[in-house]
Amino acid sequence: MAFNTAGLGCGFLQGRISILQNFKFKWSYIPRGSFSFPPKFTTHYDDHIYWFTVNLHGLFESSFGKYWPEFIQPALGFSVENLGNRREFIIGIDFNLLPLFNHDDENWHFVGNFIDLFHFSAPGIKISPSADPVYRIFIVH
Repeated sequence: MAFNTAGLGCGFLQGRISILQNFKFKWSYIPRGSFSFPPKFTTHYDDHIYWFTVNLHGLFESSFGKYWPEFIQPALGFSVENLGNRREFIIGIDFNLLPLFNHDDENWHFVGNFIDLFHFSAPGIKISPSADPVYRIFIVH
């Protein structure tokens, strides 16, 4: 209940305080086996990665943000391995696709915001307390 309240609070505060719109939570899910329909998110919990991204271009727009590419954002991720027995932290990049959908049309705005909920595979470093760091071009799980 506390995390649900915190999630609602984050959304509420982002609507009221414009600087908080530069911080987002995203999600990625790619199952290790084959894709099945309907997806079984609860049985493939090891394949989830939860991301926290920062829009440096918007956050520091008046200083070095104008030199930072608008579509690249740093990201921190969290996932588990072996049914939660090993926690993994990920440092990587995220792609900000919202400028592609920056139109006056309400439908394009909705599509852009929906797509922005998901993190697409990108380069990163996976760090775990019980294993050596793993460097990958595409972090999938």
